[in-house]
Parts: sequence; C-alpha cells; structure tokens
Amino acid sequence: MPESKNAGRHELCLKECQSGEISGVKEVLSFDTETVRLETVCGRLQIRGHDLHVSQLSLETGHISISGTVDSVQYMKGTNTRGEQKKLWQRMFR
Repeated sequence: MPESKNAGRHELCLKECQSGEISGVKEVLSFDTETVRLETVCGRLQIRGHDLHVSQLSLETGHISISGTVDSVQYMKGTNTRGEQKKLWQRMFR
C-alpha cells in the first residue's frame, strides 16, 4: 500500500472551539458525542466536548474533520488499551 502524502505529518486546526481538522491520523480508536479518541503520528489524541460529530474521515489520507463544541484537547503518552477496553465494555453494559 502506498504511503499517504501526509505520512509523518500531523496538524490540528481548531476554529472557535466549534470545528476542526486533523491530519496525520493513523486510526480512530473510538468516538461518540462527548469524546473522540485518535491514534496520530504524534501519539494518542483525545478530544472532549459535547455534540461532537465526525463529518469527514479518510484514513487513506489520514485526515478527519469534526464539528461540535470542543472543551479539551489532550495528547496522551503510552498506551493503556487494556484499561480503555474495560471502560468500553462497562459503557456497553450499563
């Protein structure tokens, strides 16, 4: 599979905390109306807010567009997939 033209490049552009575009996305880990979790070339990225929507997604180019009200943007070091999986299961079976 050919490398995308944005391979190794990561940008995050947030406009008035209402809409944003992110490049350098490797994988969408999860998303709902309150949280979007992404794996980027710079590590894990978590976006929190309300009424969040993924309006465009292309993993081939590594680009994603979101809309809604963004309250926080956080990059996370390391991977805690086991803990994240546990939280996912807990949310599914409330």
